Amino acid sequence: MVQSVKTHQTGFNAGIISPEIHEREDIAAYYQGARDIVNCRVLPQGGVKIRNGTGKTALLPRMIQLLSLGFSATVTAGGQVTGGAVSKGSWQNAQIASINSGGDSVIATVDLIQAEEVFAVDLSGIFIEGTELAQVQLESADNAGGPWSVRSVVDVGAEQSRSRRLLADRVTARYWRVRMTNVTSLPGRALTLGGMTFYRETTIVSNILKVEFTDSQDKSYAMFLTDQNALICRDRVVIGAASIPHTSAQIAEATIAQSYDTLLIFHPDVAPWRIFNQGGGTDWDFRKQKFDNIPNVDFGDTVYTNAVDEEQQINFEGFAENDTYNLQFDGETTTAISYSANAATHHTRIRTALSALDTLSDTVVSVTGTAKNARIVFNENSSGRDWPEIRGFVVSSNEGVITSVTLVNGEPGGEPIISETRGWPACGIFAQNRLFLGGFKSLGNTILGSVYGDFFNLSQASSRATGGLEIPVSSEKATNIRQLHSSTFLLVFTTSAMFNFGTNQINADEVVPIVLSVRQGIESNLPPYELDGGTVFVQRGGRAIQDAVYTEAGNRFASAPASTRAEHLIREPIGMTVRRSDDEQETDLLFLAKADGEIAVFNSLRAEQVTAWSRYITQGKFLDVANQDDGPAYFVVSRDFGNGIEYFIEHEQEDAFLDGVITYQSVSEQKIFSGLSDYDGAEVFVLNDDFQYGPYTVAGGQVACDVALSGTVHIGLWYDAYVENLDPRSGPENASTMDERKRIVKVTGSFVETPAAQLRHINRVYDFPFRELDEISLDVGALSNPFTGRARIAGLTGWQRDAFVRVERASAGNFHMRSMAMEVTV
Repeated sequence: MVQSVKTHQTGFNAGIISPEIHEREDIAAYYQGARDIVNCRVLPQGGVKIRNGTGKTALLPRMIQLLSLGFSATVTAGGQVTGGAVSKGSWQNAQIASINSGGDSVIATVDLIQAEEVFAVDLSGIFIEGTELAQVQLESADNAGGPWSVRSVVDVGAEQSRSRRLLADRVTARYWRVRMTNVTSLPGRALTLGGMTFYRETTIVSNILKVEFTDSQDKSYAMFLTDQNALICRDRVVIGAASIPHTSAQIAEATIAQSYDTLLIFHPDVAPWRIFNQGGGTDWDFRKQKFDNIPNVDFGDTVYTNAVDEEQQINFEGFAENDTYNLQFDGETTTAISYSANAATHHTRIRTALSALDTLSDTVVSVTGTAKNARIVFNENSSGRDWPEIRGFVVSSNEGVITSVTLVNGEPGGEPIISETRGWPACGIFAQNRLFLGGFKSLGNTILGSVYGDFFNLSQASSRATGGLEIPVSSEKATNIRQLHSSTFLLVFTTSAMFNFGTNQINADEVVPIVLSVRQGIESNLPPYELDGGTVFVQRGGRAIQDAVYTEAGNRFASAPASTRAEHLIREPIGMTVRRSDDEQETDLLFLAKADGEIAVFNSLRAEQVTAWSRYITQGKFLDVANQDDGPAYFVVSRDFGNGIEYFIEHEQEDAFLDGVITYQSVSEQKIFSGLSDYDGAEVFVLNDDFQYGPYTVAGGQVACDVALSGTVHIGLWYDAYVENLDPRSGPENASTMDERKRIVKVTGSFVETPAAQLRHINRVYDFPFRELDEISLDVGALSNPFTGRARIAGLTGWQRDAFVRVERASAGNFHMRSMAMEVTV
């Protein structure tokens, strides 16, 4: 008998449900889940809302190389060159005697002999006397006499040597110069320019590492590291760049640590590299990071001759011949020793007594000096050890007093734990007023902590609590350390497990407990993040997201998979970040970029029981996501419109529901819009005054619209946004309808401020009737007249075993669906 079943899905708080769970109508998540949710956020209130569109920020650079053509360099104003050499695209050691007292000053002019496309120019060793900043700009020209065009401007701080990268914006020119523009306020000051290095861009795309950076002024930035370059963005534009030594291959394995204005980049094969914000976010210094007092290690594969023997001295005051005493060493006590005023006799007795102790042998110590001041040297088998101090106790003497002192601390033979020979740390973190380094190339399970408050001093000479630390991570699950992370405690991630420090009071004079918390390792190139009260990380192998939460029981973290209900989405992750909600209508979001070009999005708000996965897609491939805490999120996107792959940086843009948007402000009406050469061959839409036009195909870097437009014009790429429901399984008297043929006859959607929506069902498309014919005005843009309320589509036909529909947006505007009801015939 045919019966009718009515369903009402009031929310989607369980998100996308894996096909592996499509038979589990017995769990509550089934009735709050979806077959698919694309380009929508899951709201705590239960509905779904379209994600923000994106605006074009910049093209990401490809791999770069030194521009190695010969060229000449001359100083044409502002002083004279006292030294200089040209080699492989670099002008080295130009010393400029003084700055011209009037007018603009050209520091250096470079003739490349022929026109070359220049990607960037590095200035190194630039220094000016005094405290006032100097403004320096890079200019190019086609002719020796100009006209000159400004390509990049930076401030150069005084009183110390600086480095700066000036982006040339891929300009092709023969003549280049560096000029100071505020020389009138800097007369007579000596200026030094250590060198200029020119780079060109190649045609080979580079790997990418995104970095999220917050400085001492609480300003946040999104950095994008590519082959030998760091591009720095804030407020939707590129504001600076820095040079890095890492190649494209090394970028894929690099990690970072950041504190205030300093960023460190780590890779086992590259010395730690420092990028430093020196002024308002636009001036970035770069250089190799120097460390002091690097501890030595015996790596076991080399015979070292640089061990330092421990030397201690025992002083005897008031002793008479044959007075007796004991020596105590490392918990053991010697037999009674008779004092002798004869130095040789006394030294022999001391040596014999010490050699009888279990911890020493007769080849270990030698005794020199005088009878009253016996110097003990620990050598041979004990060479290079830091020994406990010997203590003396009087047994029989009227006036005898014994004191002892360590003259030289023993140090083992070896070599620095980090060096060009032995490699460098794989990761680091600033935490608890120290810098911690881990995953050393030649000692993978060791952590070094800096001196308290002195981040780049690794000295372990002090026995005080503030001294440097060396902490081995010893466990059957310990392998090479790949990430360090600060949470409730300092977390240590290896490829096989997660550990946590057992205390927040990390002192050099106490043993630091290391607790094995989670028996799943980390995917080494993806850092962990804090999300909604937990620490999330990609499990080694890239097939699951672990969510670790601190528990007081056992002083450790407990972990559970956060991706079980949507395990099919977690495949080959290549980038991850977290965006925390600042709006009660939103959840925290975890973005997981994958090799297939999609982003799996985890919508989390534990308090409202929202743990929902959705998907973001675009025309091309999402490669990574970066979050700017006080600004938009940034997406790295690969797009190919038929002229080769380009990597774009794009930012969230709320006012345009398209991707890769370029915005024009036009005072007068126009039909032709230029500046779209990066989109040649692409199909784009045009939005203006809440009207939608297109699609149009970009040709010759231009779009020709059907009508003349003025005001704000957005041109960008369409992206779909939709929800698909799960098969309604609850039939009459709650009987399962899993194996029944079903016919959906009516669908009702509840919408909020949605201009247009449509329903796809068995290869047919139906428009939701948001307006009656007499309500439609041709003078009002559809996007400015959205619909709120319920809309119904009835009379659907067709039978299905799994009865589902797709509700999707039908225009380049908002899409917000609160709930969905269906009437199904079984």
